[in-house]
Amino acid sequence: MRAGEGVNSYIGKEVVLHGEISGTEDLFLDGKFEGTILLEDSRLTIGPNARIQANIQSRDVVVLGEIKGDIHATGRVELRHSSNVIGDLYSVHLTGGRGSRGGGQGGTHPAGAPGGQTC
Repeated sequence: MRAGEGVNSYIGKEVVLHGEISGTEDLFLDGKFEGTILLEDSRLTIGPNARIQANIQSRDVVVLGEIKGDIHATGRVELRHSSNVIGDLYSVHLTGGRGSRGGGQGGTHPAGAPGGQTC
């Protein structure tokens, strides 16, 4: 996937944001962000240049960059080869690519369930 391909909204690698991101569109985030991300009906892609410190709630999350915080996904979490996640992951489907790194706990839960079972 090229940067921003197939998404509605794109935040570039030179952008620094603090606060809350929420919405109903798919988002490609390649900059720096600190706060909360709420995209419950959307796909969030964390680009390879991204440095994120946030708790995330989204339908699907694809990680190519760095996240410090918990991820709660009602769909799929994909950790690509360049990803680095420090936090807990909760998802219906969790996939990790060769070279992805993480620290924390992971769990899966049925779609729509409020919490996850910790592995």
